[in-house]
Amino acid sequence: MFGAELWWRGDLAEGTIGRGKEFQLLVNREARATTGCFRTTSLGALSMESGLRAATAQLENRQRRFGLRLLRLPEGEHAREVIGAPTEIGRRLKSALAHGGQTERTVLLEEPETLDAELLQVEEAEAKAAAEVTRPGLTMFTDGSRLDGGATGYSVVWKKGQTWAGVKVHMGNSQEAYDAECAALARALELASQRIATPERVIIFLDAQAAIRRMASDEPGPGQQYALQARKHIATLRQSRPGIVIEVRWCLAHKGVASNEKADEWAKIAAEKSGTHGVEWPNFPVRTEVRGAPLPRSLANLKREISEKKWAEARQWAGGRTSKKKYRMPDSQKPDGAVANSTKRLACRFYQLKTGHCLTGQYLNRTKNRTTPQCWWCRYRTQTRDHLFKECPEWKSQQKALWVEVKKETGRWKGR
Repeated sequence: MFGAELWWRGDLAEGTIGRGKEFQLLVNREARATTGCFRTTSLGALSMESGLRAATAQLENRQRRFGLRLLRLPEGEHAREVIGAPTEIGRRLKSALAHGGQTERTVLLEEPETLDAELLQVEEAEAKAAAEVTRPGLTMFTDGSRLDGGATGYSVVWKKGQTWAGVKVHMGNSQEAYDAECAALARALELASQRIATPERVIIFLDAQAAIRRMASDEPGPGQQYALQARKHIATLRQSRPGIVIEVRWCLAHKGVASNEKADEWAKIAAEKSGTHGVEWPNFPVRTEVRGAPLPRSLANLKREISEKKWAEARQWAGGRTSKKKYRMPDSQKPDGAVANSTKRLACRFYQLKTGHCLTGQYLNRTKNRTTPQCWWCRYRTQTRDHLFKECPEWKSQQKALWVEVKKETGRWKGR
């Protein structure tokens, strides 16, 4: 598949007709070598159990990932302009990404800037204790939230006497929780820098380690804009008060820290109830009837869509090539860890039994390797998987032990 990002045009397009089928034959061989399944095993079951996606799905995904890599390039890079260009590859990459709107931009700085603040990620017990301590200065908690439907928002909260103060911001449906966490941290620093009296100490707690790591770097990539904003606001704080202490600390989520729980509550409100009084929209701090244009789609959000589309295509391909009578599609295509860590011999037997293509009387008779489907242990008329696991007297003690464990784990018995 080397270079498929550039030469792949689709399985029915001139120049690549039949190439997908050629690659699929190789994928099938690899899947059979991995699982030990027979050649008669349905391709859908083989794909799901091996964790190997269909060749066409892999080829399509390679183009989408290549397009995303180009979009991650900083402004000024000519390669970034290939997407959407009036050329064959430009049109194909734009079609592969299925997104024609604005996306998050990145820049390449001439001189990298270090974050002039202390980033602290400590052990869980120490982090929880630190989040519950009352300190002089300004202590803020931030959180970002993304709902199942895609709506995203963030919050910044702090204690003002006995009440809570802060902001809630709705970010639309083209961002990720990661973006919201980064935006919340940058906004917290901005709010601190806008205070009339600059505090002697600013401590910001958040429960997203990925956002903290993003702040440590100003390299091009997802969330860079917030890392640059954070540096700008920190410079303002230090200009106002040179000796100020600025700390960004990680704290645990949902561990009973009141301020963190409040930030989580407000972030969910910001994401879910965008029309609620007090919820800001990007570039519109005061809620009005006229709302600003949506934020450019984040690179993290585009990456999520590519990943989801990859697995959806793989599942659709497998579902169309699977016999529902013999094989039940699992919820995930990820191989079972317990099976993967067992011996090759045991794993092969497991996959053969699970896919329904295994050395039973029924299978051997169907493939003309045995004259009768009769069970060779008890002479029952048809030896099937169910017969061996539930009925065959030869394996009575093993069946009992098996179904005791099954009932313990799932609540189901062999007759149900």
